[in-house]
Amino acid sequence: MASLEDLTPEQQDQAMRLFSFVKANPDIEKNIRREAKKKNPNMAAPDIELEDALAKQREEFQAELKKRDEASLSQLHVTRRAEAHARIKSAGLDPEEVEKTMVDASISNYDTAINYVRAQKQLAPATPESITPMSLPSGKDLWANKNEFAKRTAFDAINELKAGRRLGQ
Repeated sequence: MASLEDLTPEQQDQAMRLFSFVKANPDIEKNIRREAKKKNPNMAAPDIELEDALAKQREEFQAELKKRDEASLSQLHVTRRAEAHARIKSAGLDPEEVEKTMVDASISNYDTAINYVRAQKQLAPATPESITPMSLPSGKDLWANKNEFAKRTAFDAINELKAGRRLGQ
C-alpha cells in the first residue's frame, strides 16, 4: 500500500480533495467507514457498531410490538364475537345460523343480522280453517240454468253471512 509521500503532487492534491469532500459529507463518510468495516471486521468503529446494534434492537422491538398488536387484536375479536354470540343466544337464535346469514346477505352488524333472521323466521298469520276457499263455478251449471245458479250463489252468500264468516275468504 502506497503512502501519501510516495504519491505525486497531483495525486496528493486529489487525495486531499477527496478527503475534504468525505469529511464535509458525514453520510458519505459513514458509508465509507461501514464498507471498510465489512472488509476489515477488526477495524475499530464504535459509532457504526453502536448504530448497528441500535438498529437491530429497534427491529426486534418493532417485531415484538407488531406481534403484541396482532395478539391484542385477535383477543379483541374473540371477545367481541363471544359477546355477539351471547346476544344471539339471548334472542333465542343459533349463532352459526346468524353468522351464515350475515355472510350470505352481506350483513356486517350482528344486531341487524339478529333482526333479519328473526323477521325471516316469523310465520305468516294463520288462516282460519272455517273459511271455505273460493271456487269457480263449473261452466255446465252456469250455462245450463243461469237464474237457478244466481239464486243458489246468493243463498250460499247469505248463509255464510248468517254464520258470521266473511265473504270471499
